[in-house]
Amino acid sequence: MRTLRTTLVLVLMVVLAAGAGVVVGKLITGHTPPPTPGVKIASLSEQLQLTADQETKMRAIWELARDDARQNAEEARKFQREYDDAVTRLLTPEQQVKYKELSEQAKKKTDELEQRRKKAFDKAVADTNAILNDSQRTIYQEILRNRVGSTGAGNGND
Repeated sequence: MRTLRTTLVLVLMVVLAAGAGVVVGKLITGHTPPPTPGVKIASLSEQLQLTADQETKMRAIWELARDDARQNAEEARKFQREYDDAVTRLLTPEQQVKYKELSEQAKKKTDELEQRRKKAFDKAVADTNAILNDSQRTIYQEILRNRVGSTGAGNGND
C-alpha cells in the first residue's frame, strides 16, 4: 500500500511538473511585457511625453510585472527539474493509464498559471493606462499593438 501511495504521489509530481514545463514555454515564447530598464522606458517616455512622475510610476508598474513573470518562470523551471528527476525513476507500463488522467489535471493547472500570467500583464497595462492622459493613452495603445500584438487589459482590442 505504501508503494502505491508513493508511486501515486510521484506520478502527481511528474504531472504537475510537466504542466509547469508547458508554462515555462509559454512564459518564454508568450506575450511578456517589454523590459523596463533604460532605453525602452526612455523611448516610451519620449513617445508618450510622460511627466517625470508618470515615468517613475510606469517603471514601477512594469518592474513589478517583470518580477512576477520571472517568479512564475522560476517556479515552472523548478517543477520541470522535479519532473525530469521523477520520470527517470517512475512510470511502468501499468501506470500509463493513471498518468493520462493526471496529465489532464496538470493541463488544467497549466491553464490556471497562464491565466495568472495574463492577469498580471493586463493589470500592468491597466495601471499604466490609469497614469496616462488621453493623448498618451492613444499612443501607448498603438505601442502595445506594435510590440505585443494586443492592447492588453481585456479591452476588446486583443
